[in-house]
Amino acid sequence: MEQQVRLILAGPCGVGKSTVARLLSERLDIPHLDFDQYRSTSSDRACSINYLDLSRCLESFLDLHERGLVIDIGGDTVFRFARRDNASRLAQLEMLKRERRFEVVVLDARRRLLRSRFLDCKSRTAAEFLGPWLEWRIVGRRWWGKCADRWVDTSPASIGEAQQMEWLIDKEA
Repeated sequence: MEQQVRLILAGPCGVGKSTVARLLSERLDIPHLDFDQYRSTSSDRACSINYLDLSRCLESFLDLHERGLVIDIGGDTVFRFARRDNASRLAQLEMLKRERRFEVVVLDARRRLLRSRFLDCKSRTAAEFLGPWLEWRIVGRRWWGKCADRWVDTSPASIGEAQQMEWLIDKEA
């Protein structure tokens, strides 16, 4: 029987979520969903950052891709400063794991490397890095850590090679 891969990749901006998701999608011939882009173009209230209902927001997309799927979610999209509903959002992720058989993999890297990647890939200034990085360190790491199946440091990885992503596919790893 064909192995079903259903991954949620989370982490701070610049960690390599989109790159890893694209490589896995190509290698496994399964769809990749950039959740932040999907959410920003959706008119469904369930996808809004203030209301966020992950199951409802993703329902039609998930139903279409039962064979496998890689979703990349920005670390600050789900869990945020001053959100009283972070516990509810954690429960939503746990439900996706349980009912839709997703595995949550959190990607992280050293601050200096994240800053460099952030500036390279996002065409932003150094001053714009501090806010997202602090939110990740203070809020994101805490909440994503509660639902992560794996926590992977991408600092030493050469993300340009798909074979280095074996640890994401190999369930016995």
